[in-house]
Amino acid sequence: MTTMAAFCIAHTFATVPLGTGFTYQGGLSDAGVPANGNYDMIFNLYDAPTNGNAIGSFSIFGAVPVSNGLFTVELNSYNEFGPTAFNGQARWLQVGVRTNSNSALNPWIYLEPRQPLDPTPLAGFALNASNAVNAAFASSVADGSITGAKLAPGAVAWNSIVGIPAGLADGVDNDTTYTAGAGLSLGGTNNQFSVNFAGSGTAITAARTDHNHFGAAWGGSAAFGLGLTVTNGAANGVGLYGQQGSGSGFPYIFGNTAGVWGESSSGSGVFGATGWTNGSGVSGWGVATNGPNAGVSGQSMSISGIGVSGLAVAVTGPAVGVRGQSKSSGGYGIVGYASALSGGAAGVYGQSDAVNGSGLVGRSTFVSGVGPNFGVYGQSDSLWGYGVFGYGAASSGVNFGVVGQSDAPGGYGVVARNNSGVSLKAEGTGIIQSDADSIIWIPGCTGLGWGFGGPEITDWGVESSASDWDLNATFPITVPGLLYGQPTTVKSVEIFYHCDDPTHGYISATEVMESDNLTPVVHDPTARKSDVRTSYTLPVNYMFTDKFLSVTIRFHFVDWTRIYVCGVKVRLGHA
Repeated sequence: MTTMAAFCIAHTFATVPLGTGFTYQGGLSDAGVPANGNYDMIFNLYDAPTNGNAIGSFSIFGAVPVSNGLFTVELNSYNEFGPTAFNGQARWLQVGVRTNSNSALNPWIYLEPRQPLDPTPLAGFALNASNAVNAAFASSVADGSITGAKLAPGAVAWNSIVGIPAGLADGVDNDTTYTAGAGLSLGGTNNQFSVNFAGSGTAITAARTDHNHFGAAWGGSAAFGLGLTVTNGAANGVGLYGQQGSGSGFPYIFGNTAGVWGESSSGSGVFGATGWTNGSGVSGWGVATNGPNAGVSGQSMSISGIGVSGLAVAVTGPAVGVRGQSKSSGGYGIVGYASALSGGAAGVYGQSDAVNGSGLVGRSTFVSGVGPNFGVYGQSDSLWGYGVFGYGAASSGVNFGVVGQSDAPGGYGVVARNNSGVSLKAEGTGIIQSDADSIIWIPGCTGLGWGFGGPEITDWGVESSASDWDLNATFPITVPGLLYGQPTTVKSVEIFYHCDDPTHGYISATEVMESDNLTPVVHDPTARKSDVRTSYTLPVNYMFTDKFLSVTIRFHFVDWTRIYVCGVKVRLGHA
């Protein structure tokens, strides 16, 4: 492509100021023939025909119509080339052309050589403007347009000026009274104005509105007052912003709104410390009466980070790393929530290195009323996450990974709940230990066989159609040899039963037997004849070894009737 160009001055009326734009007309050839169609064009101004410096910005046009090789554009309409682009020095125009495809991937073709911008005959008159340095060419200078900076010192004598007001003949204003305004003082031998500086600082200049207070310190005393107040009235802004180093790299443009916003590249975004006995290093209050607002909220984007970290460095006493409190009847002192759907995320993680410390202590002191109040409540939505995770790292002493306590009559220190699986699971090499008793429920008669012409055990109980028959029903007691890390002891068995007609059939005896011993551990010959559902308890107090126990119930029938054994409750514990 080639161009030919001419520079011409746009016509204007004398009453309208000249603008910065000028008309550029050129000719464009494409593949050696005059171009036709729409072309994108870009124009840059230079101070040399080759190399040199670009002046100002550029003018770019899309879809410039070219007819038979000719086109016309208006350049510098918005002063793109800058206010000093045309100061009498030679200028060259570099032209770039590309087909109009509306694509940034379509490259520009810059035409060679650069086009010189030549003056028109009338524009040559402006070249004599530099001669205005002497008065011979300044006869048309507008009134009042010459400033004092253009006059040489002493060029005009005071007494040569016509129309001097009274009292100024000697160059001194003796008739005007000056008064110092707010923040100023007037005095001294030379009637000098001075600024009334506040405080005891060393500043000797008055600050502008964009002054910098870095390193400054303020002090004062105001009981129940505020030392420093910074207010941002916007609904989505920050009142006070502090940054250390290069900041966190977390972009503020996410729309975070805060009274205080802290950024740090090598420390804490916000750090607080207190020396008061009952004080808090950082204290936050969520005062909204509804919604999930938080007194203190922490978030970490690291795969091994901590949303909120609390450290109590005292080595004795009931020091607390993190303490949460809620006064709401349905609130939580601390809520931990791990929303990751995979990995080992934890809703709450507690750790203690103290000999008698606790990784996590939860306590619910609501001692009246009803409702599910909890010492600790944790939730995890991760496939492998933990609602509550506690870790007691000390190798000695009575330290706890998790401790839960509730003072409510119906409360629980720790509640394990799963609506479709295991509620509580212990894994690893440790043991579970408890001083409380455990209960095993063994269902009643469940169809051990059918009899013919005599008593039989059915799905609904034991029945007989003949007289003077005896039948045994045996229930094995299957329990682990170790219960909560200690040898298991069967403390008692409780049998729930009732008879349709106690005169025709009843329980005649009950025994607890070892698996390989014919001598009963417990033999109770008491006849049980209740016609309503009831129970009776036999003390056992037998410690498990490598043997097994069973409960045998003997039924005696006088005539046709049914006897129901609803179930056997085995109480386990420790001797």
